[in-house]
This record gives sequence, structure tokens and C-alpha cells, in this order.
Amino acid sequence: MLGIDLGRSEGRIAIFGASGPQIVSDADDADAFPMAVAMDREGKPRTGHAARKLLLERPEAGVEGFLGALGSKRTFTFGERTWTPTECAALYLSQLAARAESVLGAPPSRTAIAVPAYFNDVQRQAAVDAARHAGLNAVCLVNEPTAVALAWYFRHPKDRSTIAVLDLDDDAFDVTLLDIRPDRYEILSCNGGSGLSGKDLAKVAAVVDRPLQQALQDAQRTLDAVDDVVLAGGREHVAALQHFLSEHHKRSSATPEHPEQAVALGAAVYARISEALLRPPEAASAPSATAGKGCLVLLLVCFAAAGLLLGF
Repeated sequence: MLGIDLGRSEGRIAIFGASGPQIVSDADDADAFPMAVAMDREGKPRTGHAARKLLLERPEAGVEGFLGALGSKRTFTFGERTWTPTECAALYLSQLAARAESVLGAPPSRTAIAVPAYFNDVQRQAAVDAARHAGLNAVCLVNEPTAVALAWYFRHPKDRSTIAVLDLDDDAFDVTLLDIRPDRYEILSCNGGSGLSGKDLAKVAAVVDRPLQQALQDAQRTLDAVDDVVLAGGREHVAALQHFLSEHHKRSSATPEHPEQAVALGAAVYARISEALLRPPEAASAPSATAGKGCLVLLLVCFAAAGLLLGF
């Protein structure tokens, strides 16, 4: 099972094995794959680090950071042809799929792709289409904050836990509240969007508080009733969120050990969950590789915003 963090500037992948989710590095032991695609002078496609290096020499040879264009009518011209954002994403995902297959020894049985929580239905469908074109089968999507929560709970299991994930980066801020038990994950509320960002960290309080309060209201919870507040995003943004919560709400928070890897790890957990959910009845009684940790039920209250989209 494969989890993909389809990041805005770089992506990461994780596989779910006998010991749980683990990050897969590239051949040079880097854990991030730059979101870049290009064509060299011989017409050979380049992706990731190779594409980024080529673009430094010849910016017209490709494109970087095309995630936000998914689902739009925007096009890119390089390599003597015009590319849609979905085609660019497919070329990029093919690199991630090939790397995962080299580690697994076979194509992944299921793939979960984490996308921004603010993605609309058109953008989500474009992500699924790109994955199909890249040769990935049995694809499902999960919101980035939801993936963070799943990764956190997998490493810090409790009988029951209400988790708030605050995810802030240069382009967006998202809040997701989840109620998690060993056999049930329920998304209580989602708020935020791409119009809110951490580019001006001096204004974090204004950026964060309204979506946070709305998410709490929608979930019918108070911040004091939340067991764990988990922060995600860039390290500077996480520090700003910590300061905001401490100063304005006198609330402590937690951060994954490697916050930049949490989305990919959580996506791998989601791939494992979705496989169990969609397993044929005759196989459902078979022992699970994650018995005691695996989850059987995933309830999504805000369906589109929570990322419930399956592709076969």
C-alpha cells in the first residue's frame, strides 16, 4: 500500500508494511521529490530533482509547482508540445510510482493521495485522473490534515481521542477536527481555505482564529475538549501556530517528530484503511496486518472537503 503527499512544491511517498508506515527515499536518499517536470534536449522526460536541475539551466524546458493548476484549463508548453496540468501531474506521479514499485517489488495494491483540504471536486478528479495515467490503480484521496491526524494517532493510540489538526503553509490554512477510536475514525468538521496563508507570520492570529473557531463550532466542541492539537506545515509556520495557541488560548500543542513527513505517512495509513474497508466479504475475516491498530470504519461528515473520492 502506498501513500503519496502531493505537496505544493515537493512530494513524499510512504509505504505501509508489517511495521506500519515508512517513508521511501529516492535513489540519492532524499525523502522529498520536487514537483517539477521537464524535457531534455533529446526529448526524454525528467522529473523531480533531475527536472529541477534542468530548469535551472533552461527554464523553458518544463514547469514546477503545478499542483494549484490541477483541474483548470491552464496549459504549459515545453518539449515541443502543450501539456495540461493533469498530464504534468501524471508524469510526476509516474516517477513516484516507479520508486515505490522498486521498493515494494510489485505495483502497490492501493494508493492514497493526500491533497489540500480546499481542493474542489474538479481538482480532486484531476488528481485521480493523473494517478490513473501514471499507472496507479485503486486510487483514493484523503485531505492533508486528515492524513496528519491518522499518522499521529497511529503512533499515539488511545481508546478514544478528539484531535484538531492545524495545517498552515505559504498558500493555505486548514483546520480539521476528528474523533478517533481503534475501530472508527470520524471527521467532525473542516474549515480554512486557500485564501488564508502563512506568508505574513505576523498576522497568524487573524489568519488562524476564525477558521479554528468555526471548525470548533461546527464540531460542537470547545478547544478544552480537544485531546490533542497537532500542528503541521513548515517549521516556521508550526512555531507561529504554537505561539498563537499559547498566547491566545493558553493551549499546548504537539508536532510530529518529522512534520514534513506526516502527510505521506498518514496517507499510507489511509491506504491501509481503505483497503480493509473495500476488501471482499470472504477476505474481511482474514487476520489484519494491523490488528489492534487498524481501523474498520471511516465516517466522513463533510464528504467533499474530507476527500472521499475513490478511483478504480
